[in-house]
Amino acid sequence: LQLGAFMLSVLAIFGARLLTERMLSDQSVAAPGVRHPKQLYIATIIQCAAAELPILLALILLFLSRDIYGFIPFAIFSLAALTFFFPKKQKWADWLGVDF
Repeated sequence: LQLGAFMLSVLAIFGARLLTERMLSDQSVAAPGVRHPKQLYIATIIQCAAAELPILLALILLFLSRDIYGFIPFAIFSLAALTFFFPKKQKWADWLGVDF
């Protein structure tokens, strides 16, 4: 059960990454040269939600099994994913074409 939840977490994080990359590279919705901050905002929310999935699954497993040592790898993985997906100032500045 724990291995399945971990694999589901990994798939969700990589799936969110692929989805947001495709969403941000799709320029067919907007006119050429027009970039909407809404797209980057939605992509950031999707990535952060996927990064929180491991910790939510770990809490469910913790409540079911009462094993704290099964919780720790999920927590570390979730923190690493949140650190990786946290919106960076440079990414927003490049996307919007402004300097903060």
